[in-house]
Amino acid sequence: LSSVFEDDVEKPPKLSKRGTIISWSITGVILLGGVIVIIFTSTREATKPAPAVTKLANVEVITISTQKFVESLTLPAIINADRVAGIRPEYSGTLERWFIREGAPVKIGEVVAEINTKALRLNLDELVAALKTASQNVSLSVIRRERAQVNLDNMKKNIKIQEIALASAESNHQLGQKQFDRVQQLAKQQMASEAAMDDAKTSLTQSELAVIRAKQNLNSALLNVRTAELAVKEAKAGVKLAEARNVELEATIDVLEYKIEKGKLRAPFSGRLEEQLI
Repeated sequence: LSSVFEDDVEKPPKLSKRGTIISWSITGVILLGGVIVIIFTSTREATKPAPAVTKLANVEVITISTQKFVESLTLPAIINADRVAGIRPEYSGTLERWFIREGAPVKIGEVVAEINTKALRLNLDELVAALKTASQNVSLSVIRRERAQVNLDNMKKNIKIQEIALASAESNHQLGQKQFDRVQQLAKQQMASEAAMDDAKTSLTQSELAVIRAKQNLNSALLNVRTAELAVKEAKAGVKLAEARNVELEATIDVLEYKIEKGKLRAPFSGRLEEQLI
């Protein structure tokens, strides 16, 4: 049975010499790779860094709260003004002082510089004094006009009085004439004495003189009225002249005040004084 079994079992084929070399070569490569892997693994474990030593530090507690975050950005730039104006006086003069330095901000209407206006101010003071005198002259002229008007009214009333006096003198003259005619008629009839005739003649003469005086007084009153009318016209003209002088002085004062005010150089708008050109 043994022999039969051995015969029946198939025996593996025997390798050739070349196959044996290849087989051992593969085995050697595998063994070499395993050695290399073992060496690389041991090297990595050896170079692993040591754990850091924990150091104790001071601890500060900060309370956190919300704050407004303002984001800003600073960039180089050139700023050009949107409005540029040169400030110049309306008339020539001596610059007295500057109120704003170069580069300083100014507001609209603010005085930047001022021209010397001393001479103008002195002239203004003289004109103000002259205006006061002119105002007083106006008042005096008005008083003279009113006085002349009152005198004229009185002269007109006097005319009426003189007219009444003339009418009365003429009436007395007429009565005297009638009385004289009657006495003269009676004297012709020798019914009146010479004394009565003389009295009648004297009365007639006096009445004639009274009429003459009344006419003279009336003429004088008429002349006075004309004179008073001229005085009234003159007084009215004096008032107008004084008022015109007043208006003239006021206008001149306004011009000087305007020049003095224009002597102050003001900023036409709010901005910054760039440069003083003097």
